[in-house]
Amino acid sequence: TILSLFLDSDFGLWVGLDNGVNYIDLNSPFTHYISKRGTLGTIYALLKSDGKLYIGTNHGLFVANIERRAYSYEFTDVRFVPESQGQVWTLEQFDGQILCGHNNGIFLVRDDSMHQVSSITGGWIFKPLGDYLIVGTYTCIVVLEKDKNDLWQFKHRIKSFNEPIRYLETDYLGYIWASHHQKGLFRVEVSKDYSHSK
Repeated sequence: TILSLFLDSDFGLWVGLDNGVNYIDLNSPFTHYISKRGTLGTIYALLKSDGKLYIGTNHGLFVANIERRAYSYEFTDVRFVPESQGQVWTLEQFDGQILCGHNNGIFLVRDDSMHQVSSITGGWIFKPLGDYLIVGTYTCIVVLEKDKNDLWQFKHRIKSFNEPIRYLETDYLGYIWASHHQKGLFRVEVSKDYSHSK
């Protein structure tokens, strides 16, 4: 039972109840969204960009408009990105371009559509390495570079290293540290052109 309400100068709502006082932070950075039909599936990745929220799930990629309403945000016009059916593992933005690591490969997301960059399955993680991006996949490490239009494109896979890599890091010496779920941690030394491991 609510007996009284008071809005303070920080937009905190104080609620007088018959059994005490509660405080509601109306400026909370959290917004709840409930998918009543369950079409989203299980969420694995989120990315906010240019007033949109990209949602990567086990069903595919969705995009929603972000609208500020008074002291909270709402996600409107939630829509499925065509041809994104399947598991989305990660969403990252590099140089203003959204990359999607997907069960079916690596995709560039533009104008609410997906364009395949690599068909090597299972894009799990993206890491910058010099002018390139390296990507851990189900079977290897992939190298991406920019084309003449400054768009990320497939360059090659790192030869002589064929392991599923979920986690990657690079260090100041140029080594790639790759984590394998059963074999442990690899220190991968690559050639100057990143084409093969030594």
